[in-house]
Formats: sequence, structure tokens, C-alpha cells
Amino acid sequence: MNTQNISQQLDRMDRELRFLWQEAHEESIQSIKERKLKQYWELFKAYKKQKQFLMALDTK
Repeated sequence: MNTQNISQQLDRMDRELRFLWQEAHEESIQSIKERKLKQYWELFKAYKKQKQFLMALDTK
């Protein structure tokens, strides 16, 4: 890689990081809550299936 390519890649990476940082700070409390509730619900469903599977194994 030449120096210009490295410089361009570093600049692009820096812009991406700044964009993600700004996006994270602009996210509202409501959207954070909605995302967390969705994560919780997906995990709850997975645990419920896992529990049913383990209980079925236990009864055999």
C-alpha cells in the first residue's frame, strides 16, 4: 500500500467513527428503550424454548 492509500483509508475510518459517535448521541431514550425491550423479548422467547427442551430431556 502506498502512503496516499493509507491516508485515504485512515480518513474514511475517521469519518465513519465520527458518524457512528454522532448517531449514538442523537439516539433518543425512547428508541433505546424500544431496542432493549425487543432484545429482552427475543431473549425471553429463546430461553422459553430452551427451558421446554431441557424439561423434555429431563422427563425421558
